[in-house]
Amino acid sequence: MGVHLPYAEGLHHMITYQRYKPWHMAVAALAVASAAGGAYWFLGQSGDVQSGVVLADNKDSPPGWPQASTGVQADGMASAPTILSDGRPSDVQADDWSALNAALAKQSMPKTEAERIVGYLRFQHSFEAWQSLDETKDAKKRRAMAQALLAELPDRQAKGEFTAIEGTLMSTVLMADLEPDESKREKRLEELQAKLTANMAAEGDEQAQQAKARQTELKRRLATAYGEWQAKTTAAERTQAKLDQALEDVRRAYNSGEF
Repeated sequence: MGVHLPYAEGLHHMITYQRYKPWHMAVAALAVASAAGGAYWFLGQSGDVQSGVVLADNKDSPPGWPQASTGVQADGMASAPTILSDGRPSDVQADDWSALNAALAKQSMPKTEAERIVGYLRFQHSFEAWQSLDETKDAKKRRAMAQALLAELPDRQAKGEFTAIEGTLMSTVLMADLEPDESKREKRLEELQAKLTANMAAEGDEQAQQAKARQTELKRRLATAYGEWQAKTTAAERTQAKLDQALEDVRRAYNSGEF
């Protein structure tokens, strides 16, 4: 994916690879090939666990594999799950939703956190699905999905799931499918760079940025813990107690300053 990043050299040193299992979206491992002037997206996959949101039973897919929507309908328009009367997104099983809310309540987390977590995992799987599409054979679908993901990205960033740098880098990669004209793409990338600079300034001093980065990491680890629990294939591993412990472990690591 030949995306030229005029400011990449100043960013790639700030991207770190986290040890834990999920793709970790923008920081999972975004490697900037400076010599070639290209950006390549590598998703940090685990060999034994798939994380994501499972929809109502889908017999055509392996157990534990995330079945979240790709974010677009057949006509290429963005789609979103229906929010049911109990607040549950229609693409999440009732038992899983109840378990997540119960675990979050024990952590004194707001009810909105459950929707954020499944939304983050849905976005994650959609991004993975987009990347897996063939750039030639699936060009039209890739463009539609890239547009849907790009439209959702500001909301995900506003929820504190990505830093300004990560959001800009994701936008850059997605834009490669949306703007084939190099000069126009360069102009849009310059606009993104300006927004990045403004966002970084708005985040305050270094101490404030570090505190915000820890909160971002906390949000992602909570989502990851739920995604890994939800993807387990044995009943003994998918108990309420196991999920409670997983979220407690994340909270304890945060409180101790581990991340």
